[in-house]
Amino acid sequence: MTTKIVLGETDIKTTIRMMIAASGLTGLAELAREMGEKENTLRSAVNNGAIRLVDFQRAAEIMGFSVTIEQKEKPRSTE
Repeated sequence: MTTKIVLGETDIKTTIRMMIAASGLTGLAELAREMGEKENTLRSAVNNGAIRLVDFQRAAEIMGFSVTIEQKEKPRSTE
């Protein structure tokens, strides 16, 4: 089964919790261990919505997700 999560429709904390649940990890503490990060550091970044993109991508990879950017509509002309 494929899970699609659209950032912007949900906050980053909820997004990561959904990813953890879908991946089978037991929680944020286990994710932090898998990432080689301190639990408090990761928890603070997630709770504050301040997780770095590189860390989010690494977490997604560990949990079996990919991060994709998709253009919604034709961009405005910059002329």
